[in-house]
Amino acid sequence: MAMILALFLIHYNGQSAGTYQITNGMVISFLGVSILSVRGPREWWLLLALPLAIFALFARARGLVLTELLPFMFDPLVMMVIGIVVSEALRQLRTGEFLARQELQELQEQATTNQLTALLNRRATHHLLEREHARAQRYGTGYSLILGDLDKFKHVNDRYGHNIGDIVLQETARRLGSHMRAQDALCRWGGEEILMMLPETDLDGALHVAEKIRLSFADEPMLAGEHRIPQTISLGVTNCRARDDIESAIKRADDALYQAKENGRNRAEAIPSPYSEHDSQADQIASVTKAH
Repeated sequence: MAMILALFLIHYNGQSAGTYQITNGMVISFLGVSILSVRGPREWWLLLALPLAIFALFARARGLVLTELLPFMFDPLVMMVIGIVVSEALRQLRTGEFLARQELQELQEQATTNQLTALLNRRATHHLLEREHARAQRYGTGYSLILGDLDKFKHVNDRYGHNIGDIVLQETARRLGSHMRAQDALCRWGGEEILMMLPETDLDGALHVAEKIRLSFADEPMLAGEHRIPQTISLGVTNCRARDDIESAIKRADDALYQAKENGRNRAEAIPSPYSEHDSQADQIASVTKAH
């Protein structure tokens, strides 16, 4: 646009023939700059008002009367106004689309996550379990589940209030998340129960993770406001193989958690999949067959 304005000053001689060719270029320039570049008052001043002000100063320096230039500038100025209006309309449209996408994303997140802890809810976790189980069946792999439950959490709510209990749940989610890999899934299964899915993890590996989680709770009290709350967790662990099914695996994890509670809390118990030994033998036979 600066080049077009400079050409106008250089070639202007008071005659309309050549001047209108220059102003036609100005029309295109103003329209393009307005629509493509202007996204707010700052850009308007920088890309439109500033070059026009410099243009007016140079025109006066050459002794040109601005009123004589107005007929040639009319079309470009009209295009500039139209361009600003169009660009503002496009900006509002883009803003509206962005806000709509943000709102849709928030609704989707609310549909799949627990609002208090920001963990996956039970519905979203079922979808992940179905997908992981299908993958295990396709490739003959396995995964493990850990079901954790805060010990005597009702006592926390009764003594400190539900607000403090909510903080404890949020800190629980944070501590559990610090032991999860990117491919793991963490779900608020219900109340103070948390379900963890560990893809391609055997029972020993899951027990190792469960023990690290247990120690992270037992060794460090929860900080909730002015309170330091000793809080332990009990965990039930199981593995799931391709021949297994999801509901049976969840029940085994729940049974293992019940054992942990019965055996004194603040511990991890495990119940292996009944298909573990069979599948391990099948894997060994497959390995030998491939070797031969």
